[in-house]
Amino acid sequence: MVSPISSAQIGMEVSVEPDAAKAQTYRLRVRLNGPDLPLVRKQENWTANVDLQVTQFRTDGSVANAARSPFTITLPQDQIHTVLERGLRLTLTMEAAKDVALAQVLVLDEAHGRIGSVRFPVK
Repeated sequence: MVSPISSAQIGMEVSVEPDAAKAQTYRLRVRLNGPDLPLVRKQENWTANVDLQVTQFRTDGSVANAARSPFTITLPQDQIHTVLERGLRLTLTMEAAKDVALAQVLVLDEAHGRIGSVRFPVK
């Protein structure tokens, strides 16, 4: 399932697949829009710093779980054009908490005050 965008300052898509081997576990395939990333040239590489967060919501709307991690992107010069054209692809794993009905993947560029987020139902 590909989910609708909730916030698009940083464009992103998320596809969600249940893990056949582990109940209540999902594989989240995330594609971040390359031109929206805060990439800066540093010597021979391009780098960016963002935060990734996965938040799970119960049926009543309360937060069941939220995991936020800083993420440093480092791209060699020969990969920058591919990422700008096709995006940066990541795979995350989410273990759903009890009574979760909805989840959100968020990417935050705190330095520039920009976010991207996608919400999706959890079954």
